[in-house]
Amino acid sequence: MNEKIKNILSVYVLRLQWLIYDLKTCSLDEDPITLHLTGGDITISLNPKNKTTMDREQAKELLPIIQAFAEGKTIQSKRINGTWIDLEMKTALNIISLIDQPQKYRIKPGPKYRSFANAEECWQEMKKHEPFGWVKYKTDDVYSFICKVEEDRCYFAVNVYWAFDTILEKYTFADGTPFGIKEE
Repeated sequence: MNEKIKNILSVYVLRLQWLIYDLKTCSLDEDPITLHLTGGDITISLNPKNKTTMDREQAKELLPIIQAFAEGKTIQSKRINGTWIDLEMKTALNIISLIDQPQKYRIKPGPKYRSFANAEECWQEMKKHEPFGWVKYKTDDVYSFICKVEEDRCYFAVNVYWAFDTILEKYTFADGTPFGIKEE
């Protein structure tokens, strides 16, 4: 190991020793401390906003993330550069961090779909799904058959028609895929 690296490491060892001493001499209940190891430097700051409890409004805000975690869905965290990364949380979620910085967490969004632009686009997508022409209402198990496709709408076998955007909102293909085009 070269001399420059040894000197840098010795500085960090001294800083960490000081940090350990400081942590032993303060009350974390009264003076919560945040430790940041970024950019080759150590920053220690008192953070009076750090909480270990939450009120009902915070619980309402955090419940969807906690529920998604319990269901095994992917949770993401926002990095300093603004990008979102998947968290590798097989068994634990840092609840203190979630309470303290809820804006840095989200449920990984699924793919987005848009309604069909025209009859040809609708027809081409319909040919990819089995059984052909059948859609399912999202709120129950009622299936309907599309018997006619026009430029901006589909007619159902019961002589009712819906615009493409309404069908995307209310129906899926029979296989469960949204009735629209997946956007990349």
